[in-house]
Amino acid sequence: MTLRITNWEDLTFISEEVDPDSNEFQYTSFGLIDDTDTFHYGQLNNPKTSISLENLTAALNPIPDNTILPPWPPSEANLRKAPDPPPANVHIKRPTLELYSMLKKMGIEKQMSSALVAEAQVLEELSQHPHPNLIRYHGCRVARGHITGLVLDRHPHDLQIHVKHGYELDKALFMAALESVILHLHGLGWAHNDLTPTNVLVSEAGMPVLIDFSGCQKLGTKLVHIRGTKGWIEGEVGDHNTSEAGHDTFALGKIRVWLEDAGLRQEMMMKIFYKGIKPV
Repeated sequence: MTLRITNWEDLTFISEEVDPDSNEFQYTSFGLIDDTDTFHYGQLNNPKTSISLENLTAALNPIPDNTILPPWPPSEANLRKAPDPPPANVHIKRPTLELYSMLKKMGIEKQMSSALVAEAQVLEELSQHPHPNLIRYHGCRVARGHITGLVLDRHPHDLQIHVKHGYELDKALFMAALESVILHLHGLGWAHNDLTPTNVLVSEAGMPVLIDFSGCQKLGTKLVHIRGTKGWIEGEVGDHNTSEAGHDTFALGKIRVWLEDAGLRQEMMMKIFYKGIKPV
C-alpha cells in the first residue's frame, strides 16, 4: 500500500524532540497507523514548520509486524479474537507508537509486543468478572497473523478532560463508584498500579470507567511494564517494584483531593466572574 499524507491530521503522532539537558532541538519524529493496521515511523532533522508533506511521506517506513506486534494466537495466552468488522462505538488500543524510537535505541522494542499481550490477558480475565465501572473488552484485533490492538468500548473523554472543561460531576457518587471498581480488582487478586485521571473515563451517565491495564498485575508480583505515574504515586517511580493494593488506595486519595481542589477553583472563578457583572 502506497502512503499518501494529505494533511497533518493523517498522522498518529508528531513530536519535536529536544535534548533534555540543553533543551536544544534534535529532530522531529512522527508515526502513522494506516487502514491495514500497518505501523509506520519516520524522523527528520528539521523542525515541523520546515517539513513538507512530501518529505514527511517519503521519510515514513513500515515497521515489521514481528518487531512490535505479538503473533496470533500467542502461544502463552488463551485470548479471544474481536469481531471483524468491530462493533460500533469502540476504541482500538494499540501499541504506543511514540515509544518506538526510544525502545529501539535501547534494543527492547519487543517490549511493545509483550506489553500488549500482558494487557490482553488481564482484560480477558477481568471480563470473566464484570463490574459496571470496568471498561468492556471485545477481544484482540488481528491482521496478517498478528495482534494489532485491543478492542474496547468508547466513552466521551477521560476524567482529566472532563474536569478541565468544567463538565458537571457528582463527586461523591463518582468517587464511590471508582473506589468500588478498585476494591473489585483487589478482591480478584489484582492491583491497577497506575490510577490517574487520564486512566479513568467518564461515561455518558457521569460515572467512572476504569481503563489502561498496562500496569495491572497480580498482587505481590514484580512490576514489569508500568510502575505508576509521577505525581499520582507515593514516593518515586523507581521505588515502585511490586504490585500492591496500597498503590491504588493512595491514588484514590490523590484523585479525591484533586477533584475537590478543581471544584473549589471553578467556584472561585465563577464568583469572580459574577462579581464583575452588575444587575440590570
